[in-house]
Amino acid sequence: MNWQGYLLLSPLFGVIPDSLRVVAIPQTLNKVEHDSLELKCEVSKSTTQHSHVSIAWYRQRGSEAPVEIISLSRDFVLRAGSAYAQRHATGDVRLDKVGETTSKLTIYNLHPSDQGEFYCEAAEWIQDPDDSWYAMTRKRSQGAVVNVQATDKEFSVRLETEKRMYIVGEPAEFRCILEAQNVPDRYFSISWAFNSSLIASLGPNAVPVLNNEFAQREALGQLKVAKESDNVFVLKIYRLRLEDSGKYNCRVTEREKTVTGDFIDKESKRPKNIPITVMPLTLAYTCLECASHQEQLAAHQLFLDVVTHEVKTCLDPNAWAVPCTWWKASLASSVASVYHLPCVSAFLSLETSISLEIINNASTVLEGESLRFGCNVRSGLGPQSRLSVSWQLVDRLNRRSEIVRLDREGTLHPGAAYAERSSYGGIQVEQVRPGSFTLEIFNSVKADEGHYECRVAEWTRTLDGEWQMVGERHTSTLVSITALEAGFAVTAISRTPGVTYNESFDLQCIIKPHYPSWVPVSVTWRFQPAGSTEFHDLVTFTRDGGVQWGDRAAAFRTRTAIEKAESSNNVRLSISRASDTEAGKYQCVAELWRKNYNSSWTRLADRTSNLLEIRVLRPGGRGLYCVIPGSLAGSSPERIQDMGETFPKCF
Repeated sequence: MNWQGYLLLSPLFGVIPDSLRVVAIPQTLNKVEHDSLELKCEVSKSTTQHSHVSIAWYRQRGSEAPVEIISLSRDFVLRAGSAYAQRHATGDVRLDKVGETTSKLTIYNLHPSDQGEFYCEAAEWIQDPDDSWYAMTRKRSQGAVVNVQATDKEFSVRLETEKRMYIVGEPAEFRCILEAQNVPDRYFSISWAFNSSLIASLGPNAVPVLNNEFAQREALGQLKVAKESDNVFVLKIYRLRLEDSGKYNCRVTEREKTVTGDFIDKESKRPKNIPITVMPLTLAYTCLECASHQEQLAAHQLFLDVVTHEVKTCLDPNAWAVPCTWWKASLASSVASVYHLPCVSAFLSLETSISLEIINNASTVLEGESLRFGCNVRSGLGPQSRLSVSWQLVDRLNRRSEIVRLDREGTLHPGAAYAERSSYGGIQVEQVRPGSFTLEIFNSVKADEGHYECRVAEWTRTLDGEWQMVGERHTSTLVSITALEAGFAVTAISRTPGVTYNESFDLQCIIKPHYPSWVPVSVTWRFQPAGSTEFHDLVTFTRDGGVQWGDRAAAFRTRTAIEKAESSNNVRLSISRASDTEAGKYQCVAELWRKNYNSSWTRLADRTSNLLEIRVLRPGGRGLYCVIPGSLAGSSPERIQDMGETFPKCF
């Protein structure tokens, strides 16, 4: 009998045919480093007995031992070989089922070390009655030869600029060009240097980090560092200065990303320095004394030939003794130092022409109300000038602090003492229209009292691109703030002429002064039962308008109503069907609160009223309806009337 293709396991199983098939396409693939690789393997069987199949992928080079890449065990457990475990953990090595009998091996980001013959191997397993597993057969597919060409890791860098000689005020652009293979798949960082001092650096994320004064120039729009493309980086200086003369260079460093996401530096290269020279504007003509009118006109015409086109339309050369205002302010400082024309520099004067007006919503406000100021600026300068505004407070002790500053670029800078308050929206500054600025301080406090100053500076550009302050003006206004607790007092009264059993009586807690409804005040009625020496809280009208009953107020709740007047903080306590339970002494306690800019609460003050004693008598009896000790004891009815309430007689 021919046993080829059959397996004899044991008398228990008999003869089982070998039906395992392992098929992969034999091929040769040429890849480049960092490419991806996909290989498929079909594994099938037709065994009637219950069996499991395992599959594994291997790579082999010549006579070397095969290296396991990844495997799926008979128990469906996926494991990577030791040489590929880390790449499997990062997702660069995968084994996926793509059909009923087909699996796919995927390797991303190929390495040169991945080169070799790839094949898959499968085994069919069957379980003995003793629960042990046996591999009935094991087969491998034909191989796929994979060649991986290493990427050229070399790179070069060159630096370019249009010219080497510049004039003050001109723009300059430097281009750092990276030449390398597969740049998008590699990581590079770049740094710019001027006279060996760092200007800026860009990491693989292409976010520039500028150094010292260059960061300030970049913020003012005078300088830019950027990534133009994968292999081109630029440094742009929009207006050169004399001090920009010197040597410029860039350095490119290749970086490698680790499995943890960190970068490590590898090779670094830089090209030769490029030196540039920035020359001042000069005129061949100088007039030491400007003796003749013809010399003046000649100097003037030569001057107009090198300044901006706006200047040319601003001034009539035949009547240049009266220049327009903004022409004066924009060019005066530059003429003396750059053009060396004493006659012109003497003729032009750099002086601000702005005037200010400050307005406020009120000179005296109640603590908690908003402060609103307006600062209106009148100026004769044109579009070449800009304004910066600083709001400052000089308090009662003559201490000065900056509240907020709006720079000439329109950026807000809160003062150190107001930074937190501003972050909560407690301070708002706006430019409502050109030359008109507002300051609003919400939820004022007593410390906000004092002189508020609006300080405005006028700026203009010189020919070398720098901003120069033409002048500054300021004006102020006084604001007084009335403290919320000033005059805070509370009085308890009763209008009820007499109390007998089953009658009703009212008690009122009068708050002075008459606060606006937005001022938070809490009021608590307290009660001392007749024959007791202890007070307990009866009911509280909370600062947010809620009602809280005391722990020992159960007997009162069904027959007691509490009401707060809409137009004031006065709180009335009404008790119906009086009995011995309600006999005793009553007192109200008021607490004055302020909500801070950060939504926390501050208790400013608390006041306790006089005592009201209520005696409840049976019909036919007499009772003492009210007692007024303390400052109101013995007061005349006229004084009581002055309080806005008619106080009953005590009897």
